Amino acid sequence: LTTASKVSHGCRGSAGPHSVNFPNTTAETRSNTPAILNCTSIRSIRCTCSWISSRTRIAPVTSGKCRVPTKAVTRGFAIGSAVIAAVALFASFIETAGSELGVVASNLKDGVFKEAKLMINVADPKIFIGLLIGGAVPFLFSALAIRAVGRTAGVVVQEVRSQFADGKIMSGEKQPDYGPVIDICTAASLRELATPALLAVLTPVIIGFGINYFALGAFLAGVILTGQLMANYLSNAGGAWDNAKKYIEDGHEGGKGSEAHKAAVIGDTVGDPFKDTAGPALNPLIKVMNLVALLILPAIINLKDNDSARLSIAGVSLAILVAAIMFSRRKAASMVAA
Repeated sequence: LTTASKVSHGCRGSAGPHSVNFPNTTAETRSNTPAILNCTSIRSIRCTCSWISSRTRIAPVTSGKCRVPTKAVTRGFAIGSAVIAAVALFASFIETAGSELGVVASNLKDGVFKEAKLMINVADPKIFIGLLIGGAVPFLFSALAIRAVGRTAGVVVQEVRSQFADGKIMSGEKQPDYGPVIDICTAASLRELATPALLAVLTPVIIGFGINYFALGAFLAGVILTGQLMANYLSNAGGAWDNAKKYIEDGHEGGKGSEAHKAAVIGDTVGDPFKDTAGPALNPLIKVMNLVALLILPAIINLKDNDSARLSIAGVSLAILVAAIMFSRRKAASMVAA
């Protein structure tokens, strides 16, 4: 601040325990100068207040009601970068296939991308199956991520309720124990990521060795197409729900405690895993699948005539993936109503 005036913590107003103090200012200045709330978070315990007066040279401060969705913008860039990287990896996939098959480009302008031996024809049932599976994987991946968040949140709620049950925390007789909640979140972050990680790594192996490399190419095309659409949808929808709740909390549509606010809180409960978990996680999913497919492509082409070996690899990978999915579907700890 460029003046000796200082502001104590509190909110708008001059009466009560949350009063705003203006030392070294006259009574006239204090009466004519509003205190503007500048909360950096709804959950902040201390709210910093600042005041603006024509008689001082204090720079204006951003109000707590100013909500710039910076993270939403960065997620958009992340999704775009994932798609661009995936397109580059997909081009490398075609070039690697041509190199392994000994395909020579007829002209330098088009390279091997227009060679008949490398064309991915979706009219072929096997290739079309790969395309369908690729389009379905982002939905399964998103469902696993969202369910993991919900399951972990339920356990955290149970722990919080058990600590508040005796009423000593609210009365100030004891401090809350943060350790168990941190342990729950840490363990869940490692345990719940196992199945989505196996899905990203093993699905290209199953398609490539189980069908053929053309089906794997169609699979990648399906993943890129539906994955980037799902990522945009999840990020935008989750951000919209979150902003709707904050908009109502700012006093619109009835404000806090209204039926609209209750509905918005439920919506934000779904919106948070949408925009913070499933949406951003689809970006590495697209990249990892393309990278795994590129790495295993030479082995797939070399074993294309060895049915026993390639089907064995696909079968083992499928068994591991199914076991992981079944394990992730174990009964979640139910939340007991308060």
